[in-house]
Amino acid sequence: MNKFQIAYNLFSFIIRNGLHNMKTDIHPNYNDVEVTCSCGNVFETRSTLDKRELYLDVCSNCHPFYTGKQKIMDSAGRVEKFKSRYASFKR
Repeated sequence: MNKFQIAYNLFSFIIRNGLHNMKTDIHPNYNDVEVTCSCGNVFETRSTLDKRELYLDVCSNCHPFYTGKQKIMDSAGRVEKFKSRYASFKR
């Protein structure tokens, strides 16, 4: 018997015999939360937060990665500037 069959048999035994009860009063409450982004986007989700409202600075509606408006840094220009600045410091 391989380890997957053993795990399956153990899981089946636990379920069949009612040994799968979770402990009570140890899990946080799971509440509905209204999320509001600074861009104005509002959506509902669920969370363990105690408050009903959550305010975000960035969401998937306005984040540059999701909107496709990413800024590409001019790293080549920076490298050239660094090399020209420190060219006189040869080994």
